[in-house]
Amino acid sequence: MTLARLSTTDGLAHLVLDRPDKRNALSRELIEALRERLAQARTADVRALLVTAEGSTFCAGGDVAWMEQRKDDPSATREAMEEHLGPLIEEVDAFPAPTVAAVRGAAIGAGLGLAVSCDVTIAAQEAVLGATHARLGLTPDAGTSWHLTRALGPKRALDLILGAKTFPGEQADDWGLVSDAVPAGDVEEVARRRARQLAEGPTRALRTARQLVRDATDVSLVEMLRREAAAQEAMYETEDQTEGVEAFLEDREPEFVGR
Repeated sequence: MTLARLSTTDGLAHLVLDRPDKRNALSRELIEALRERLAQARTADVRALLVTAEGSTFCAGGDVAWMEQRKDDPSATREAMEEHLGPLIEEVDAFPAPTVAAVRGAAIGAGLGLAVSCDVTIAAQEAVLGATHARLGLTPDAGTSWHLTRALGPKRALDLILGAKTFPGEQADDWGLVSDAVPAGDVEEVARRRARQLAEGPTRALRTARQLVRDATDVSLVEMLRREAAAQEAMYETEDQTEGVEAFLEDREPEFVGR
């Protein structure tokens, strides 16, 4: 059975969660299928990654049946987190090109962690999001505590996590947890358009800018200024920088080649 699909067109890789009968809940098999497809997508020709889901739900979280299999062996739960779910989130986070997620229906628990681990997250205005682990007597996983704290601050993150609260995509957009909230029927088109723009952009500059933003909360202004200068120096050695300047001077749209 195919649990995850991957296609690539003109530098844009499209990864699809394909377990709609289980609301794309993250079983061990689905996680490993996603990791395998991500590995296949990590090629020089891929300049952006779009993550979507088959069916009406992006991801309902961890597969409860898989959780129950580990109930009598707590060490198996830690193994599942460290050897399967954790690596999936790390691999999405470390993907060598910009990533975009399209969230329709719901992104709950680990599903929320997967959605917000992408660089850009487009959610349906009425989508249901939440780190609801506490409803099952569990603690956050899939990086949800890390992402919610960084995006929302510790007070709001704690309120949502401790209260196991759900909230709509429109609210997540107002808070800054997702990049944009749009009508449900437009989610995948908006996300695809955003991913296509990234795939056609100056690849090295976008990757480096992404890393600078990620580092910004952990270093001083002086250190960030130093890193920005070093990054800018490196960009002047790329073909895309030359093309960008020439296109500006010639008053035309640039045609970046990703080098």
